[in-house]
Amino acid sequence: MNRVDVIIPALNEEASLPLVLGDLPSVRQVIGVDNGSTDRTADVAKRLGAVVTEQPQRGYGAACLLGLALIREQSMQDVTTPQVVVFLDADYSDHPDRLAKFLRTNSFGAVSGPCWSFETGCQNLKNATKTRPTLAILISP
Repeated sequence: MNRVDVIIPALNEEASLPLVLGDLPSVRQVIGVDNGSTDRTADVAKRLGAVVTEQPQRGYGAACLLGLALIREQSMQDVTTPQVVVFLDADYSDHPDRLAKFLRTNSFGAVSGPCWSFETGCQNLKNATKTRPTLAILISP
């Protein structure tokens, strides 16, 4: 999974982040987007190996877009880009331990909008046009 980036938007999730990051399989990079936390969310994410950026504009979407902008900026400076970008909730409402199996058992291309869960999969992924990088959006079952 060395071509997978994970974006984790977070707001006051210092307690749950160690659980999420502890169960996440090894990926190319984890980007923690601190969305205005008043606790130690950013410090915890950094300590556990995430690249951390801050998005002062509140909102999950704003945090996700900043994470994507960081990947885009990195790709302009580096030849290596992710094949898959995964959005994962910081409160453990998703199941990071199931990510590796999902990626092994699904072929997918461009995805727009929330379309699958770890439990049910998504038919849209199997019929999508192949592009690079692929965007996988994780939602809770």
